[in-house]
Amino acid sequence: MIKRNPKLKKCDMTKCAGYCCYDGVYISDDEEKKLKQIIKNHPDDFEHDAEFYFENGNWKNIVVGRKTKTRPFVYPDDFPKHFNQTKCIFSDDNGLCILQKIAIRENIHEWSYKPNACIMFPLTVRQGHIIPPPEKNQRDDCYIDENYPGYVNCLYCGRDCDNGKNWRDVLKKEIQYFNNVISKNR
Repeated sequence: MIKRNPKLKKCDMTKCAGYCCYDGVYISDDEEKKLKQIIKNHPDDFEHDAEFYFENGNWKNIVVGRKTKTRPFVYPDDFPKHFNQTKCIFSDDNGLCILQKIAIRENIHEWSYKPNACIMFPLTVRQGHIIPPPEKNQRDDCYIDENYPGYVNCLYCGRDCDNGKNWRDVLKKEIQYFNNVISKNR
């Protein structure tokens, strides 16, 4: 298992407007079914039929599968240059997730409708284990080359920083949600 103990800052949408959502998210078959049902149950929140919101994805022949579509979006100047100027189709212009907004409106847990990868970000779950972002001296798991130096460590909430706090403290809610909900539904 990879040893990591980064210091992180809590997600702050005023800093990035949801940079982590730039490429949508890869989802399981069960998640796609769940999301399609949410779309069907909330026709006032969605312009198109459920099929419209999903596509087959292929990220550099490393990750292949179903994912949420993206839409064009222009980010501020500090947006990582190696990321596409796109945004998850479920993300609004401020980086807020429509799925999360529906759950809040329905007075259920705010993450009830979100895909697991979205809930856990910037953490990764591999073989049932939570893996924190890399430390400054460690290579990002999505490092390809100098042209694509990574993903998590390129984002405000996933970057190890001197003035951050222990990752377990910063991401306590995500870890608890994983232990109480996600891991039990596997």
